[in-house]
Amino acid sequence: MARILVLLIASLLLAACVERKMIIRSEPEGAEIWVNRSERPLGTTTWEQEFDQHGTFAIRLEKEGWLPLETKAPVPTPWYSYPVLDFVTEVLWPFTIEDHHEFTFTLTKRPDPKPWDEIGDEVKKDREAVLERGETMRREVREPDPKDEERP
Repeated sequence: MARILVLLIASLLLAACVERKMIIRSEPEGAEIWVNRSERPLGTTTWEQEFDQHGTFAIRLEKEGWLPLETKAPVPTPWYSYPVLDFVTEVLWPFTIEDHHEFTFTLTKRPDPKPWDEIGDEVKKDREAVLERGETMRREVREPDPKDEERP
């Protein structure tokens, strides 16, 4: 009986666990990363972090010269994380289970702004029309309203 008790205690002490890790990469490397709307960046890609709960993670990547990317990273719950089974895999199972999830996101290069010479005539006309409307409004504000002068 003592041997069984010693073996049971030894197996519990030697029991491994589940190692959950999320790895996020980006093309190009070095993008700042926010997870689940964190207040500040958690690091830069390639980024690794252990996690406790499965689910869908909100990811935001930013890098200068590239358009920001907001996306989701789904991490489904595996069979060994369901109630009762998780006790067996976390406490009694003598081996480490690696639950790694890797995501690679590709950023889009920010387009260079066009020089004024390449902007179409229509855009230039729109700009001139907006400026003219603004000038007209400015003049109207400065001049008194004729209706106000007619009142006794």
